[in-house]
Amino acid sequence: MKNIDVLPKDIIDFEDIKGQDHAKRAITVALAGMVHNTLLYGCHGTGKTMFLDALRSTKLLPEAITLVDNLDRLSFKELQSLEDKPFIATIKTCPCGYYSHPTKSCKCSPSKIVKFFEKIIDSGVLEHVEIFAELSILYARELEHPHKQQSTNDIIRQIKDKTDYKDLSLGKPSNTLLGCAYREMNLTPRQYDQIVRVARTVANLDCSEHIEVEHISEAIQYKNNKVGIF
Repeated sequence: MKNIDVLPKDIIDFEDIKGQDHAKRAITVALAGMVHNTLLYGCHGTGKTMFLDALRSTKLLPEAITLVDNLDRLSFKELQSLEDKPFIATIKTCPCGYYSHPTKSCKCSPSKIVKFFEKIIDSGVLEHVEIFAELSILYARELEHPHKQQSTNDIIRQIKDKTDYKDLSLGKPSNTLLGCAYREMNLTPRQYDQIVRVARTVANLDCSEHIEVEHISEAIQYKNNKVGIF
């Protein structure tokens, strides 16, 4: 991965994206895992496309990674082809983009929303998503008084400083938490393995020699998307 010390002024930096700390963390984990398949989802105007532009602008990604803006625009065959390649993609919450928006009304009927996701679900591509990350609506106070934003160089430094342990063990508390999640969230064996892989990456970002409870907990959160349709 290319090391970038100074960013040109005409590109999009993650620092330009206000808020969305959870999604920025998800992207950091995805990139550190070279790459964990990730789906950024949210209402219209939350910055999903800007996330992909920031990734493209800074050449953070290996060439083999596929970026897909608006997953719903792909054909069934194209969706299936993603099963064989690492990807980071975006999708709206419904055709109009306002389902679950806190202040704007969604104009889509339930049947239209189901149809919107039908092709994506049937293709099986969602089974290969390891990280679901929601982008939330920002309110005026968050824009008027923003905290210090994480920059692209911040993300690069975190990835550069991580360890690369392949065989990190799970202690008893971590195994217990993972077992509870497996039962209560009705996970599949594939999802179980995905959580362990993501938790291993999180542990390496922490330079830990073991997969701790907090690493499993973070990986589980990436499976607990709130849209419901998935």
